[in-house]
Amino acid sequence: MAPAGRRAARRRGGGGTARPEPAPRAWAREQGFDVPDRGRIPAAVIDAYKQAQGK
Repeated sequence: MAPAGRRAARRRGGGGTARPEPAPRAWAREQGFDVPDRGRIPAAVIDAYKQAQGK
């Protein structure tokens, strides 16, 4: 039980972005962006990919 005046931390499901498919990473490399093999793709790269795809 949480101490008086404090709430217990609660986990939230699905909190955030979905894991991107490999296409944005490959596209970014073809366009000259420096993206890591693993991990989060920078938001600027995702935005450029979406714009190029007309999304």
